[in-house]
Amino acid sequence: MTETTETSPAKKPFEKRYKTVVPLIRGDRPAVAELGADDEHQDVTTARWLGRESFENTVAHDRLVLIEYSERLIPIADVDPRLSEALGRPVGDFDWFEFSGLGRLDQAMFDWHAAEFVWNCDQWLAAERAHFEALDAEHQAVDAEAGT
Repeated sequence: MTETTETSPAKKPFEKRYKTVVPLIRGDRPAVAELGADDEHQDVTTARWLGRESFENTVAHDRLVLIEYSERLIPIADVDPRLSEALGRPVGDFDWFEFSGLGRLDQAMFDWHAAEFVWNCDQWLAAERAHFEALDAEHQAVDAEAGT
């Protein structure tokens, strides 16, 4: 008799998309024309660095790995003008950045942690069984002495 083995279809790894929009007030600096330009203002460089760091920390907190990351400038025409009420200034006084990323579960790492958890549970259960068996043996010995 021969056995047939079915290969399970490849399981799609868990993924989560992240996205945020950040306004950066211009003040005295000129409007940002291009991200990563050689003459990029220090405030813009810092905001972009903090945006990336925030994504990396958020994704890591969710126990995922950041596999895609992008940032772009949002044209003022695409920004909802009602936001000026919340900001207390016209939306044109800000440069608008969109940061987005994709986090993915590292399946190999997840499987390793799951196996380690199961092994630790097995060790704990074995120790607990040994402890209770020793208690049972002790009680049986006490009962046997009391019966004589």
